[in-house]
Amino acid sequence: MTCTNYLRQCFCLLGVLAFLFPETPAAAQRKRPARPARPARQTAVQPPSELETLRDSYIKATKEYKASLEKLLALYQASEARAEQRLAQLQRACAGPCEEQADLRREIDRFKANGNRYFAEAR
Repeated sequence: MTCTNYLRQCFCLLGVLAFLFPETPAAAQRKRPARPARPARQTAVQPPSELETLRDSYIKATKEYKASLEKLLALYQASEARAEQRLAQLQRACAGPCEEQADLRREIDRFKANGNRYFAEAR
């Protein structure tokens, strides 16, 4: 094979390859021009509707109500504990059953019965 034949075959092969794959690798390597940034869309802020306002105030009032119930429950539990301590002191002071002891026991039982009914939702 002569040098010219060899060169002719190489150029022919390059031509066929260029025909089959026209600029594909080069196009993938090119950088695209940067797009200008889009301005942010400004949405109109609508004032809350009456329904949303009422809903928010209802939620706020409910949270305040439950917080106050929890505080009240803690106060009633402390009062119950003090009454139990006073009953124990009264039992030590009285040798036998006395009227004051029975009254205090009755009031403690009534308090427990009513307190559980009113403060069940706070627990």
